[in-house]
Amino acid sequence: MIKRFLNDSRGNVAAITAVTGLLLAGGVGAALDIRGASNLRGEYQDMADAAVLAAARSKVKNQAAMARIAQDVVDTIDTSGTSPVATTVLSDDKKYLTVRLDGQYENNFLAQIRGDTVDVASFAETVIEITRHTEIVLVLDTTRSTRYESRLDNLKTAANTFINTIDGIETDDKVRIAVVPFGQYVNVGLAQRNKPWLDVPADYTETFPPVCNMVRGPKTGETCTMGVTQPRPGRPAQPGQPAQPAVYGTCTDDGVTYSCVTTPARAAVPPRPAVPPYPGGDPKRICTPIYGPDRNQCTTRAPIRHVWSGCVGSRRNSANLDADYTNGEAKVPGFLDLTCAQELLPLTTDLGAARRKVNSLTTEGETYSAAGLMWGYRIVNYGEPFALARLDPDGRPPRRIVVFMTDGHNTRSRSGLRHNGTNRNDADTTSEDICQQMHDEPELEVYSVSFKVSDNKARRLIRNCASEDDMYYEASDGAKLNAAFEDIAFSLLNPRLTQ
Repeated sequence: MIKRFLNDSRGNVAAITAVTGLLLAGGVGAALDIRGASNLRGEYQDMADAAVLAAARSKVKNQAAMARIAQDVVDTIDTSGTSPVATTVLSDDKKYLTVRLDGQYENNFLAQIRGDTVDVASFAETVIEITRHTEIVLVLDTTRSTRYESRLDNLKTAANTFINTIDGIETDDKVRIAVVPFGQYVNVGLAQRNKPWLDVPADYTETFPPVCNMVRGPKTGETCTMGVTQPRPGRPAQPGQPAQPAVYGTCTDDGVTYSCVTTPARAAVPPRPAVPPYPGGDPKRICTPIYGPDRNQCTTRAPIRHVWSGCVGSRRNSANLDADYTNGEAKVPGFLDLTCAQELLPLTTDLGAARRKVNSLTTEGETYSAAGLMWGYRIVNYGEPFALARLDPDGRPPRRIVVFMTDGHNTRSRSGLRHNGTNRNDADTTSEDICQQMHDEPELEVYSVSFKVSDNKARRLIRNCASEDDMYYEASDGAKLNAAFEDIAFSLLNPRLTQ
């Protein structure tokens, strides 16, 4: 029987066919599982790329917050139904961000061989860098209000954090930074004196003629006679007065209220005893001085030197709101005998110079935001006074950034060409007009920061000056101010996938 079965070719064909069919079906099933896992890995890669770029482009620059953003992106775009888990790592220097996705593919045909599931993972990394030429101007309030509560020191720390963040990533001179300190006026620097857009009178020395008057001549002697002393009235006893402490009240300096002495302290006054009347009549030698002839005495007042220290005011009429200058237009007026903020630093790739400028800042004057905003705008404007000449290698204009920080409301306004007025509404309107002009400029972005500003109207002005709502920051202390400047710096960086 066995021999007959082995010799029966019909049975062999059936067995071979059955085995071959099983092998073919298993092979197709295995291929489908392998392909399914590979497709899922590709989906994970797309999600990891999207997640790492979204987290890198966000304005938050701490690992926990970026991890939440990455996971939210994955959860939103995941169509696989496998719920992959995103692991996000930000490098210590905050320059590299990685996202790894881990999930599982459910096997169908290979479940008996490889298990019910197989692990699937994808990895994406981005480098956060400056990818195009960028011009940045820091418009910083250095008015007298920053003398209080270590505000100026906090500002220096925050501005240095901003510069250091950029410097730690930027290595190809793609970034130039300018610094515009402002108060009532802006200091454009003595080197600008002969520029065609500036009108400054020449320094001069004021002299004064001698002032002469007839005065009595020198004493040459005296004549004396004998007389008697005159009587003097008495004086009743007077009680003493206790010491009085100083009385404190509230004073205001450039919009900042502080405790001050309104009535000085007074020392104690001891009691004074009574003095009896004096009848006089005692003999006394009485002498009368003798003087020489009157003489002409002249005095000369010291000369006064009138010099320009770099301080400039507002242009005439509508030119006040014009950022650039062409021949024949109203010039920027410079005024002698004014003191103002530190000299501005024009755009430079020397970020060390920007740090030195920030560290040298001192307080001066009261707040006129329009002055700082206009000169910040002029720094990154294409025309004079500080014409931009750089282009990207592909011919694109640079990205332009204005970071405006102030710690209070306008306490000064225009008065003619000078800034001696006190019309806050006029100062606010001028500031708003300048902000709007910057908003209308392509490739110009405005970030704004209010520092310890309690005045609601001032906060609205500062917030509305930012190009977008999320480009405005409120800082109530030095740590928050530092975090705001760091966040702005990182928001200027561009992520680029590396793998």
